[in-house]
Amino acid sequence: MFVGEAGGGPTPWTLAQLASNWTGEVLFAVRRAPASAGPTPFGLAWFLPAVRRFRNVLAEVLVVSVFIQLLALVAPLFTQVVIDKVLVHRGLTTLQVLVVGLLAVNLAEAALSWLRTYVFAHTTSRMDAILGAQLFRHLVALPISYFESRPTGQTVARVRELENVRNFVTSSALTLVIDVVFGLAFLAVMAWYSATLTLVVAASIPIYATISLALTPVLKARVQEKFQRGAANQSMLVESLGGIQTLKAMAVEPQVRARYEEQLAGYIGAALRCVTLGAAGCQLVGLTGKVTSAALLWFGAQAVIGGTLTISEFVAFNMRAG
Repeated sequence: MFVGEAGGGPTPWTLAQLASNWTGEVLFAVRRAPASAGPTPFGLAWFLPAVRRFRNVLAEVLVVSVFIQLLALVAPLFTQVVIDKVLVHRGLTTLQVLVVGLLAVNLAEAALSWLRTYVFAHTTSRMDAILGAQLFRHLVALPISYFESRPTGQTVARVRELENVRNFVTSSALTLVIDVVFGLAFLAVMAWYSATLTLVVAASIPIYATISLALTPVLKARVQEKFQRGAANQSMLVESLGGIQTLKAMAVEPQVRARYEEQLAGYIGAALRCVTLGAAGCQLVGLTGKVTSAALLWFGAQAVIGGTLTISEFVAFNMRAG
């Protein structure tokens, strides 16, 4: 066998030389990735391995969410039957059966919602552990020049955003798919009741889209400003506390405090601008919903008076539209 020695090339050893010099310890070197594989750039692809690892569990969460959405369709149907069958014909027996059925549906929906929350929280916690360990392994592998050119607080602030990004990739994206699919399904069910009222609801969708397209770029810029100012504040706080002995020895506490208060004021202003813009968007969305509800009452009442829509169908339609 050959043994590499400092200052020279490989030296051939016999088994006797190995036995006389071996201390009994063995070091194993394991390559974790192929030599040709470069680091995965940070982006959606960085999260995909962890998502694919738990794809079966996420698929189960998706199926449970589908059943919960289907159960949400039952309550308007119960209300419609109560108005058509119970109130008109005074069927108390039918009312008792419907109430028991509605309670069973509500219990099933509550149980499925709890199960979905538990499974999803457990799965995302495991994903956070995997991604957190992967991120820390990437950080400690970075060259020292990276840390010398960046404040520590900014690095810590960016690491803390990992959970928010993961939550968007898994939770928000999953919810978006379900909302789009069942939004179309709800529109189809409402069209079965009344095409006119469905057009009123559909007419509000472009308004919501316009509000989102108009406010999203501005809100994104303000959120980015808030993050940058918050990271600067945290960086200064971490570095000040880490070098508190130097600050006290140089007696520069007033200057550092004034600088921190100035940065804090900038952060609070940025946060206030984010909240203000977000509140404006929420109010615009809420106003659009109220105008749509008023239009549904107007056209729905006319349809009921004209005999093209029953009262129970009108109530059920409004429950689904809500």
